[in-house]
Amino acid sequence: MASADLVIGIGNPLRGDDGIGALVAGQARSLAAGAHRGNLRVQVVQQLTPERVLDLQRADRVLFVDACCQAAAPCLQPLAVAQPGELALGLSHRLEPAQLLALTDLLSGRAPAATLLRLPVHVLDHGQGLSPMARRQLPQARWLLLQWMNGHA
Repeated sequence: MASADLVIGIGNPLRGDDGIGALVAGQARSLAAGAHRGNLRVQVVQQLTPERVLDLQRADRVLFVDACCQAAAPCLQPLAVAQPGELALGLSHRLEPAQLLALTDLLSGRAPAATLLRLPVHVLDHGQGLSPMARRQLPQARWLLLQWMNGHA
């Protein structure tokens, strides 16, 4: 049985560069179709919620693609499952990727291997479209996405 890979693009395309995660995740969909990789699922969400556990339970690998104010350049970062003390959900339904992995592990006894593709953001104003600085990062982001898809990351 082929491994099930999942790409989750996170971000709001109505907030400038915050939409870059959704854009890059959409590229994964077209790259997978061109390579006849039916085992890749792609989702685009504005935020991670506990309901995503159902999707992670069926995945062997997951790539979270998200905008990051602290990133200087696009980069792949391996993710570990959050520790139980870091799982406190409080009153929020929004989770960080490591928290979602921990919740998946808690509910199903395992979490998929996880990586975060961090993409720098420059403009988070209201409005559609990426800033010129974010658009310049897209070729490197696409290359890193391909590296992950091909199992080299």
